[in-house]
Amino acid sequence: MCHQSVGLVHGQIEKSGIPCLSTTVIPFVTHYSLVSRSAYIRFPQGAPVGEPHEHDQQRQIMAALLDAFETIEEPGTMVELPFRWRRVEAEPLDSSKCEGYQVTTEGMEEVRSAYLNLLETCESYHARLEEVIERADQDEQIPWAYTRVLRRDAKRTAELIEVMEDMVGDRITVTSRRSFLVQLAWEGKKI
Repeated sequence: MCHQSVGLVHGQIEKSGIPCLSTTVIPFVTHYSLVSRSAYIRFPQGAPVGEPHEHDQQRQIMAALLDAFETIEEPGTMVELPFRWRRVEAEPLDSSKCEGYQVTTEGMEEVRSAYLNLLETCESYHARLEEVIERADQDEQIPWAYTRVLRRDAKRTAELIEVMEDMVGDRITVTSRRSFLVQLAWEGKKI
């Protein structure tokens, strides 16, 4: 089921007074769906409570979910469960699909590098703005409107950095993981 749809249903159930806990395998989508409490599990989509036919594992996950439900007190809290997916259900890819993997891998390295450079530049710019604002606050001859514009820019830059760290960084990580799984499948390995 779609993480966003579940988030909307979760919100409506909570509004009627029934507490809920959502499980998620895509944390950034759940985070932006504004659910009140959630548990992140590092499993592939379609298997948020365990591998098929692994009844002991599924029981352990359900017990951990119930524990999380009892311990989460702050609204908007997401806990990460300590379970990891142990296998990849895939046949080795044929050589005609190898080029796509190579393009994806190389492209993701470039994207990640550009993302980190942009993030570093934004953080540096924000730090410089904060220094200028601090000096402007001490200088009585600088107009009030000038510092107001600087504060607005600093606030917007801080918001941009937050979005980049949370949403953009998570999406890059998810895409990179998919590339890694394709590589493992290509090599015929199972985890």
